[in-house]
Amino acid sequence: MFKIFSKLYQSRELACFYNDYESTETFYVGYIVAFNKTEIAIQLISVDGADDGIIVINIDNIFRVETEGKYIEKIKKLIPFSQINDFSNALDENEIYKSLLKFAYDKKGIVSIELNNSGFSDVVGFVEDINKDICSINQIDEYGFDDGHSYVKIDDITEISYSRIEEKRLIRLWNFNKNTRDGSLC
Repeated sequence: MFKIFSKLYQSRELACFYNDYESTETFYVGYIVAFNKTEIAIQLISVDGADDGIIVINIDNIFRVETEGKYIEKIKKLIPFSQINDFSNALDENEIYKSLLKFAYDKKGIVSIELNNSGFSDVVGFVEDINKDICSINQIDEYGFDDGHSYVKIDDITEISYSRIEEKRLIRLWNFNKNTRDGSLC
């Protein structure tokens, strides 16, 4: 698969990436913006051809890649009507997980983190600090309120998403709640 990823990365070709053995009909659609022997970053495109953030996953979790199908052709027709963010310059190919965490920290954005292939977003929130081995997260609940802190071993991360629909919704709720607490909205 490494050669396929390399070709897709160099050509910036849109593809479908399958990584869920429990639900083999689901997939991500997007462009590879960075990869190495263990991690891959995919700029995601929604079913409507719109920007859907970025996801970084373990490269070994991808078991199928699809190109040139009718679904991809449909998405290609919709993309020109959307503004797609480009994350390619934001990531260090040697440390993709860490560089996305740093990017989210710098942008004050919310990340969703899966640990040890759990299949869930185990930790969701703002990156507070990153060091060699540990990342600390100010957790945000589904209603956009602060919900404690988590300290995560970076080696246990198996997926990070940033600026997807879920994270965008949470940042809007968090901002609304923050403004309400500060007395800006009454």
